[in-house]
Amino acid sequence: MDAGPARVAPGSDRRDQRGVGTPNPGRIDRQTFPPSYRFLVFRGILEYNSFRQQLLTDVLALFTYIPGTVIHAGYGSLHEKTRWDGERYVPGHSLAESGRGLFFKASYLWRR
Repeated sequence: MDAGPARVAPGSDRRDQRGVGTPNPGRIDRQTFPPSYRFLVFRGILEYNSFRQQLLTDVLALFTYIPGTVIHAGYGSLHEKTRWDGERYVPGHSLAESGRGLFFKASYLWRR
């Protein structure tokens, strides 16, 4: 019995299980690096969007001592192929940082 056409998430590679098809021209390539220790987990994500010519970098640290109690801290930055011409941003040839942010979250599981 045929299950019908597979559903494909936006921005993903549009190939079937046999590798037949064409890649999406706006494909997003993502790499995740998850080294972990007993209570501390680090995660890094590099994501390049070829359609928008953007590189997104994220670093996240998670600390869990007791299940349900978690501390998250992270940093992210966005790089685009733009340059400043004195009046406005115009398309450029190299990646320049256009945004960055810090992230912090703590949660505690209250038990009686």
